[in-house]
Amino acid sequence: MAKRVCCRGIIVDENTVLLMYREKKTSKGIQKYYTYPGGGLEPNETLEECIKREIQEEFSLEVEILKHLKTVEYPENITHYFACRKKKGQLTLGGEEKERNHRENYYEVRKIPISKIKDLELYQKELIFESQQIVENQKNENKRKKEM
Repeated sequence: MAKRVCCRGIIVDENTVLLMYREKKTSKGIQKYYTYPGGGLEPNETLEECIKREIQEEFSLEVEILKHLKTVEYPENITHYFACRKKKGQLTLGGEEKERNHRENYYEVRKIPISKIKDLELYQKELIFESQQIVENQKNENKRKKEM
């Protein structure tokens, strides 16, 4: 059986990263963790369309994709990671996550200082620093173009 294809967005905004905080009741108790916005690829959808749609649904933001960072094959899926930049919108929980949000299945969007990332329960942390560098390089390039 083919593995599910997923997309995740790393959105760096100044010196923060936008993440989804989760608390989920399991047979072992409450599991607390952070994750990147994203989800599964729909039929006839490109990877880029998927990540833009998922971020719009979950975080109520329109983003620009800056770079495809990495593809990782996990036991349950194949995940594509993208560096993204916020274009417009107000960071707020939306979509299915908002509809399913309750005490035993809690979702919250959070803006976390990058300096605090090392303390979080989060996978692929190195992609945040790579995304931060991409955003910084883009700002510098845009600044140079304006000066010309």
